[in-house]
Order: sequence, then C-alpha cells, then structure tokens
Amino acid sequence: RDCLDCKLTFYYKKSDINIIKTNNSIVLNYNPYSNITFNNELYQVKLISFSIKSEHSFNSKHYPMEVSCCLFIRNLIPLS
Repeated sequence: RDCLDCKLTFYYKKSDINIIKTNNSIVLNYNPYSNITFNNELYQVKLISFSIKSEHSFNSKHYPMEVSCCLFIRNLIPLS
C-alpha cells in the first residue's frame, strides 16, 4: 500500500516517565496517555528507546544512534 494514502496522527500528552539506562541505551517508559493512530487504528505508546550505536543497519551502515517507539494495539475494532 502506498504510504501517501496512510493516515498517521500522533497524540502525545505530558506524562511521568520512568527512565532506565543500560550500557548502550536509554529507555523512557510512558504513562498510558499518549497514542498514535494509523489508518484509524489506535496504538498506545509504551516506551521510547534511544540506542547508542544503531541496532540496525541501513545500506550496511550503522549510525551513532537509533530511536525506537514501542506501541501496542489499544483497540481491536477500527475507529471508523
């Protein structure tokens, strides 16, 4: 599916966060109030992770940092 047709919306709200630092990453655990909707399905933001040195490569190249957003489905019924 062409991503130009996709509907993506971010709803970030002020939140208390729990910060966890490991050797190569910083993880921000969120309260359950920030969401993302994608094609009318609602996903709750669970955590955002910053990895020092990317965990994945792009064109066989690693980068100094990688940011990941962990989500889970909040509703199993489409919003529309």
